[in-house]
Amino acid sequence: GSGNGLTFDEGFDADYFVTLTCGNDPLSTFANTSQVLSSGGGTGQYIGSGGAGRSYLAGSDGTLIAINNSNIAGVNGGTGLASGAGVTTGIEIAIPLANLIKYGNEDIKVCAFINAGGHDFVSNQVLAGIGGGGNLGEPRFVNFSVVPGNQYFVVPAPILGDLNSDGEVGGADLAILLGAWGPCSGIKKGGCSADLNGDGNVDGADLAILLGAWG
Repeated sequence: GSGNGLTFDEGFDADYFVTLTCGNDPLSTFANTSQVLSSGGGTGQYIGSGGAGRSYLAGSDGTLIAINNSNIAGVNGGTGLASGAGVTTGIEIAIPLANLIKYGNEDIKVCAFINAGGHDFVSNQVLAGIGGGGNLGEPRFVNFSVVPGNQYFVVPAPILGDLNSDGEVGGADLAILLGAWGPCSGIKKGGCSADLNGDGNVDGADLAILLGAWG
């Protein structure tokens, strides 16, 4: 094909791209990540492959992808063509904040969608968006900006140093940082969330950032 490429909503910048392909019998998965920088460059990786018995795929940058997630309570339901009630497993993706281009400064916008197995169309399952209706076209011709509403959801800008996400920076966060002290590696200590400056280590520089954000 010769499409212009997938077009996102106005105001949505695709800085970090994750793909997960799954299927076959027995189940197998393949995952990739890539930074998408307007200036060029950036890093990308093939995370690897796994089957149904593998709990997660782990990238060298700390990105984790799992099929059977921790949502044991299920969901209440959905809208559109079908209900999601009773679903207890799915895809779960963890991305260290240090991998995102503007983290700590702005809200994080996330667009997630499902391609058909042959990559010949985008389904109507677009997170925080379409909610039913017909499937979309071939991916290189899809323009989310002409679909009513925003085809993404917003994660409020994180509070730098709030490692337990309770809305403040305090003693509990300090304990987490001290417990993670030292060099980071792929899946160590939850993807090394205590590495506040993203240099690959939890050390005095991160402690200074946390104490500066105290309160």
